[in-house]
Amino acid sequence: MSDSLGQEFSRDSESLRHILSSIIRNRFERGLTTELTTANHSTLLDSVRLPKTPLDYVILLLRHLEREQDEFHDWVFSEDISPTSLFAKDHSAAKYTIDCAYNLGYLDEMDGKSALRLSLKGWDFLEEINRTGADSRQAFVAMSFDKSMDDTYEKGIRPALDATGFQPLRIDRREDNEKICDTIIAEIRRSGLLVAEATGQNPGVMFEAGFALGLDIPIIWVVKASETKKLHFDTRQYRHVTWNTPAELAENLVARIEATLPNRFS
Repeated sequence: MSDSLGQEFSRDSESLRHILSSIIRNRFERGLTTELTTANHSTLLDSVRLPKTPLDYVILLLRHLEREQDEFHDWVFSEDISPTSLFAKDHSAAKYTIDCAYNLGYLDEMDGKSALRLSLKGWDFLEEINRTGADSRQAFVAMSFDKSMDDTYEKGIRPALDATGFQPLRIDRREDNEKICDTIIAEIRRSGLLVAEATGQNPGVMFEAGFALGLDIPIIWVVKASETKKLHFDTRQYRHVTWNTPAELAENLVARIEATLPNRFS
C-alpha cells in the first residue's frame, strides 16, 4: 500500500477500510493479487456488489467453504475463517453469519462449531443459486446475430466467459419452442452477468441491456474499437471493452470480468 493511500485511509471511515480489506482478501482467495493505490481503490470499491442482508453474508460464507473444502467431506476450522472473507466487520459479525448458516441447515459442525463443512442442504442451496438469480453462473450475451459477428462470439466472448467460470447463453443458439421474447426476459432474469456487444448499434442489444440494468444485473459493454465514436449517447457514458481482434477481445474481457466481479466465484 502506498504512503499516500495510507494517509487517505486515515481520513476514511473504518467501514471503508474493512470493505477494501475484504475485497483484497476475496481476490487473493481467487488467486488474484491486488496492490492498492490512490488510482485504483475507487475502482475496486465500485467493482463489487456489497452484501446487504444476512443471507448475502451467508452466501459469502458458503462460497468460502466451497473454495476451502478440497473434498466435500473435509472440515474447515472456524478459527481459519477470516472476517474479511465474509465482508464482516469483526469476529462477532462473522460468528453471527456462521450461526445463521447453521440454523438454516446449511452447515455441519464438529466440537461446538470449532470446525465446519457444507451440509447436503448447503451444497443443494449453492447449486440452486448457481442456476438462478444474481449469483448465477449464466452469462447472457446480447449481440448482433449477423454472420460477420460469429468469430467475435466464438473466439472472443465465449472463451472469456468459459475462462472466468460463466456459462454463456446466446439466445439464437438455444433450442426450444417458446416465444423468443418471453425466453429472453426469463433468461436475463436467471443470469448473473450480461455482456452487451454494441458493435453495429443493434436495438435489441440496447433493450436487453436496459432490462438487465433495471434488475441490477452487472453489465459489461463491448464494442469494436473502430466503432467507439458511433456509440449512442445513452450508452457511451459507460466504459466499454474495446477490441480489434477476437483474441484481443477475449483477453480484455477476462480482465474486465475479474475486475467487475472479483468476489463472485472461486
